[in-house]
Amino acid sequence: RLYYDYAGLAVIAPSDSKLPLAAGASHGAPDYLPLWHNGEYGQLAVSGGEGYTVPELTGGKASEEGAYGRFCWDGELYHCIHIKADASYVPSLCSTSGGILWLELSGDCWADTGWDEIGHFGGFDTVVITGSGTLKLAQGSSLELAASSSMDGVLLELDGQLTANSDGNVSGLTGAGALTLNGHNFTVNAAQGAAHVYEGSLGEGTLTVTGGGSQTLRASGVDTDLNIDGGNLVLQGKADTDGAALTYAALENRGHLTIQASDNAISAFNTTLKVDGATFGSNSTTTFTLNSDGNLTESFIQSSGSIVVENGASFHVTTLPGINITWNPGNPMELSLMELTGTGDITLGDNTLTVGGLFLTYYKNAHLVHEGNKILLKAEEQTDNPYAVLTDTANSLAGANLVWGAARSGQVDQYLTGFLSAINDDLINNPGSVSRKMAAAAGSTVTSLSMAQRDALRDQMSWLRNRTNQMGVNPAYINEDL
Repeated sequence: RLYYDYAGLAVIAPSDSKLPLAAGASHGAPDYLPLWHNGEYGQLAVSGGEGYTVPELTGGKASEEGAYGRFCWDGELYHCIHIKADASYVPSLCSTSGGILWLELSGDCWADTGWDEIGHFGGFDTVVITGSGTLKLAQGSSLELAASSSMDGVLLELDGQLTANSDGNVSGLTGAGALTLNGHNFTVNAAQGAAHVYEGSLGEGTLTVTGGGSQTLRASGVDTDLNIDGGNLVLQGKADTDGAALTYAALENRGHLTIQASDNAISAFNTTLKVDGATFGSNSTTTFTLNSDGNLTESFIQSSGSIVVENGASFHVTTLPGINITWNPGNPMELSLMELTGTGDITLGDNTLTVGGLFLTYYKNAHLVHEGNKILLKAEEQTDNPYAVLTDTANSLAGANLVWGAARSGQVDQYLTGFLSAINDDLINNPGSVSRKMAAAAGSTVTSLSMAQRDALRDQMSWLRNRTNQMGVNPAYINEDL
């Protein structure tokens, strides 16, 4: 176990730490470290002894140094084996006498399949993994972190199996392996602008998402609680796996959650999320990105436990770009966003709801209502041209009327839906640009009509020329314009 005696005490102590050295400090840095290399057992040359050196094993991209008094445990300092790696293979060390292994990673680092008997870094009392790099566990490999071990800040690319016996903190999850949480909390703190996708399994425990970047999950974690604490979590099912259905334990959103259709194709499945209780906190945002040509009748969140929407929660419902919407004049919109499938209650506090994509073209006055065991999105049919009010020239008004008329004609292709999706984004984020784009639409329409008229005239003249030739008219009497 790790004991934190005062606030700010870190597991790795600074080199000038004033904490006392433990009586058994040397136990942290064993003199003998077996390793598996090129299909053979060997040993690491610790403290100048016989065996491989870390630079020798890694082509000089990693180094090993005895970290004197750098590991903090119970208010005392211990020595440890310290391996620094930069875009390097990480040797598969193990220990026969315990000790402490500190991996400090930068760049893209990877480990092989490890030892058949005990997996990566087996036998150490504690493994500490820090740094800004990536640790990739190959398919078929395994790593078990003891209760006294920690993982802090690395990007974990998991194609093998990681078993956590303590809480962990990583900058992202990628790969398609297995993360066994054993009831612990794993925090993903993605950096601003970073986007990570994990398609592997999750075990019983809690996954907490923080940071300015985004983490996407594409597989279920039936016993995994999801806690979005200011971060950005995207849940995206797979069309070929349970019809894009995802299942987790409890869901608590106090950040930004997106429930995303399986892909951007017209055949995309809308992701459905099954949970055991869902809370949408004050100032949280939840976005549903839907295939407007897909199944819109099933509830997108299905909860066997209570559903709580706190005052101040926000929701946004939008469509994939470039995909048409099944629209029938005279029909309002009704979507089931959430459904209580078991025992519990539904609490719908004061909230904010916006719609985007093609929903903005066809519907208005969207709002959430609680009816029976569901939270429904209801909206009225859009009967007035929503673009005309933002135009400021005759050309832009003409373009707005052309686009509005085309959208309601029933003959809507992917080009028009793509244009509508872009314009509707501007309605929300940049309304000042709508007039210019509508004027451009009018101009391109006039140009297209002129080109079509010219092409039709050319076809007619070609037909007349060919016909006169077939009739046997002397070419000398055929007008040269033909």
